[in-house]
Amino acid sequence: MIKYITSCAQSALSISIGLTVIFTVSQQAFARDDVATPMRHKAVISAFESANTALDNQDGQALRDAAERLSRIGAHPLRGTEDMTRIWTVKAERFQRSSADVSPPFRGRVKGAAYRQDSVAAGATLTLDEIYFAAERAELTLKPLGQNDAGLTLEMVVTDPAGDDTALCQKVVKSQTESCAFTPLFTGKYRIDIINNSAHEAGFLFITN
Repeated sequence: MIKYITSCAQSALSISIGLTVIFTVSQQAFARDDVATPMRHKAVISAFESANTALDNQDGQALRDAAERLSRIGAHPLRGTEDMTRIWTVKAERFQRSSADVSPPFRGRVKGAAYRQDSVAAGATLTLDEIYFAAERAELTLKPLGQNDAGLTLEMVVTDPAGDDTALCQKVVKSQTESCAFTPLFTGKYRIDIINNSAHEAGFLFITN
């Protein structure tokens, strides 16, 4: 009888350990931060860089081209931020002093990439809440804006508010663009913290699919 009880206990312990290992591995398999910047995100960054150059040169044609590229990508501003496609189109019209050949501003809610061009104060954290679908890869990119500064340090951290605050996606961003990705286990809202660990305000461009 004692041998039987001991055998059952050992079997239960083995099953418990096996389930724990499987659960741990499955959790780790869904989170990745060693990914290259997605091509779609690179296209958004390229449009912003072209637009900034066009604004500096007051080049209406180039600025309109940048707005059209951003529109074709399907990128739209996150809620509460400015629609750069519309702004660039209006400024292009002003630069060219004619609205005859200016494309209409991009309108409507289109599924695809979303962006936010903003800044965060020194030592502060900007928090975004985004909903991602289960089993669909979520990709996030953070590009620092402004002059390169050796002291600039931004950090992007994604967590599940309904979970245990374990980082699903985390990147330290200095002078180079950084990207990470994760696959949610459940559809829901995820928290994205953009942290400025620098001694001064820092501008950034955030992109997500």
